[in-house]
Amino acid sequence: MKVKKLSSLVLGAALLLTLLAGCGGTTASTSASPSPSASNQTSPAAEQVTLNISAAASLTDVMNQIAEAYKTVAPNVKLTFTFDSSGTLQTQIEQGAPADVFFSAATKQMTALKEKNLVETDTIKNILTNKVVLIVPADSKSGLTSFQDVATSKVK
Repeated sequence: MKVKKLSSLVLGAALLLTLLAGCGGTTASTSASPSPSASNQTSPAAEQVTLNISAAASLTDVMNQIAEAYKTVAPNVKLTFTFDSSGTLQTQIEQGAPADVFFSAATKQMTALKEKNLVETDTIKNILTNKVVLIVPADSKSGLTSFQDVATSKVK
């Protein structure tokens, strides 16, 4: 399980760094005045930028970990998260909530926003998938090796 969590964190960090790489040379649509602690971490020439990220609630832990790691790479960028169901986030975006990045748990919501011209089509990327996995401790005596085994009497 630890490997899966680390893999998710590394994948998420790589993804977020890739998505945000272009932010250094541009001004985000929403900027905030730097806080005293933030201004101590950035050079005088670095403009404070806030990125509003709407993400599926299932990504809360990994996104918060990515945000902490990202502070060392881009201390002038403040990541502000809104976590909720993808449907709720879609509705919020449709009603004008600020969102620079949207991580949806399903394509349905992204498609709906695309059809309403509320996202830049060339920026939509399918980057993650959900899969059911079977995890059995290495020292398990259960005999479980597949999902089919779960439905048999091997499960105690």
